[in-house]
Formats: sequence, structure tokens, C-alpha cells
Amino acid sequence: GKRLHRALDTVLDWCREALSPGGFAYLLSMAVFAVQAVFLDIFLVKYVNEWTLFTLFVEVPLLIHLAWYWRAESAHRAAPSQWVVYSWVHAAKVVVLYIRVMPRLPKTKLNDASFQAWFLVWDNLDAVFAPNVLYNVLLATPVFYSLLMYRESVSIFGRSTSRITVDFIMHFDMLWHVAI
Repeated sequence: GKRLHRALDTVLDWCREALSPGGFAYLLSMAVFAVQAVFLDIFLVKYVNEWTLFTLFVEVPLLIHLAWYWRAESAHRAAPSQWVVYSWVHAAKVVVLYIRVMPRLPKTKLNDASFQAWFLVWDNLDAVFAPNVLYNVLLATPVFYSLLMYRESVSIFGRSTSRITVDFIMHFDMLWHVAI
């Protein structure tokens, strides 16, 4: 009785939250993180070795942490630790990518036709390992940061900010620098 009612309320709250702008940022941040992690791991496994998958011991709990703190009110507690963990793992991956992977990438670029062929048929899987695919996957980093900071700003400053404070200016100044 009570447990079912509480579970149903939680599911309805999650649906309401997911339909809000902050909820959309939440879902999109999880998707961006997951897609980026998978693509970077694919590059690392192909060009380095399978041992690079040890980062999953951090990335999977981070994804669970992202999923656990779905309420906008708790974003200010969760987003800073999520960003720190993401930054450390991502920095390690990027160092390996620049030193070990990028020199080994094929010199060909992925054009629209080969992307469509890969996406629809899956017979041209080597086209995924084009340099511009890796560069575009790395460009998801500021997107992930911006989505986390948007959720955190709503949590810290509320839905409408009538006062401009130093914290408010610093928060959006950092967001602006990441976007540039």
C-alpha cells in the first residue's frame, strides 16, 4: 500500500522533472556523458589496449550517481563532485588520446556518405575511427559541463534571479569561458 504509493509518487515526480528545462538538461547530460565515454573507450581499446577499460570502474558509478541525483533541488550537491570525477577521468583519457591514439589515426576524414553507410548498415565500422569523429566527441566536454552548470544554477539561484551576486556572476562567467 504505502510503499507502492510512494514509488508511484517518485515515478510521477521524475516524469514531471524530466519534462522541465532542468530535467531536459539532466537527461541530456547523462546521454552526452554516456555517448562520449563509449566513443572514447572504443578509440582507446582499438589503438591502445583493453586495459584502458579500467576507467569504467569510475565511469559506471559516475553514471549511477548522475542518475541517482535527478531532483533539481539536489543538483548543487551532486554536480561539483560529478564534474571533479569526470574531469580527472577525462583528463587521463585525453592525455592518452593525444599521445597514443591521435598519431595512429588514419588520415582520412569521415564524410556524410560514409557516416550514413556506417550508421545504417554497420558494414563500414572502420569509418568511425576517423580523426574528425574523435575531435567531435571531445567537443562534448563543454556541452556536458554546461548542462551540469545549468542544473546547478537553477538549484543554487532558483528559477528567477532578482539579485545579482558575486557568486552568480562567477558562476556564469565560468560557464561563458567554457562555451568559448
